Amino acid sequence: NQPVIPEGNLIIFDDRENKNWKLSVTVSELTQGQRKLQGGYSYTGKDGVSQPIFTGQKFLLETGQSDSVNEDILISNAWGSNYGLKYTASNSNHIGNYQGDVIWTLEDTP
Repeated sequence: NQPVIPEGNLIIFDDRENKNWKLSVTVSELTQGQRKLQGGYSYTGKDGVSQPIFTGQKFLLETGQSDSVNEDILISNAWGSNYGLKYTASNSNHIGNYQGDVIWTLEDTP
């Protein structure tokens, strides 16, 4: 069970006044050639509830409101073992360098 820590911080810049947004993620399988890493992503919210993220399906991570004074909204700076995006791998996997994609979607919402 490993936290997924992005290189640098995931930050939303929003200088609009009192507008809503939502951040979602879509993940792919992790592969090395023909091998697939057995396991899965999950997200633990600020409420401490962990939910699975299914490959190829958009998953809502966070919602919030813009702030024209504090334009930078920090998302991943507090991610770690108790909060944030995680990957849990099965014990039966082969050692290797697996790769996959994480697609971030930021939407303006009513």
